[in-house]
Amino acid sequence: MIVFEQKPFEEILGYLVHDEKVFILRCKGCAKANQAGGEADVTEMKKKLEGRGIDITGSTIRGLLCVKAKSILSELNKDLVNTSSILVMACGLGVQSLAEVTDKVVHPACNSMPDRESMERGKREHRCGTCGDCVLEFTGGICPLTACSKGLLNGPCGGTSNGKCEVSKEMDCGWMLIYDRMKKLDRLGVLKSFLESKDYRKMQGPRRLIT
Repeated sequence: MIVFEQKPFEEILGYLVHDEKVFILRCKGCAKANQAGGEADVTEMKKKLEGRGIDITGSTIRGLLCVKAKSILSELNKDLVNTSSILVMACGLGVQSLAEVTDKVVHPACNSMPDRESMERGKREHRCGTCGDCVLEFTGGICPLTACSKGLLNGPCGGTSNGKCEVSKEMDCGWMLIYDRMKKLDRLGVLKSFLESKDYRKMQGPRRLIT
């Protein structure tokens, strides 16, 4: 389980300035992560964005985006026809899972933090770095901290070969995946943004991984 909290509103607004129509999708998620809000979160976000001139085509709350993204997207197919992007109020896993199954731009509305209880049990899918400052907006919904073997924030290293990582020929280069996704979304210009170094005090990786 990953606990998430909303990013500063002005940061979210900056993500949407070039989007014509936005759909808001919030994850019910883990019970603990969901205690901080729900319908109130979505209603407030919708009201604030519309107050800034953003056209909100719709909004909804659905459960467990991290494992049900494909089926949820199928259910919302008609609601998303005239939507240019989706603002996702969920943890990093939810954002990434949705980005994998849609050709629309997916914006993260939240930062993810580790849940100490889950870490102590050793149960965690290591696809979200729970860094407390999500950069999925700039990497096409693919986490560079986990997709890249070296956790690089600004492009691939010199060891990339034929789309594979120098650590293992069986492993895709995380930054090639990011590049391909951004090219597909026609957002390659975003990769020119420089991502500042992380404040690693916010991060608490898993003590062990269970596979």
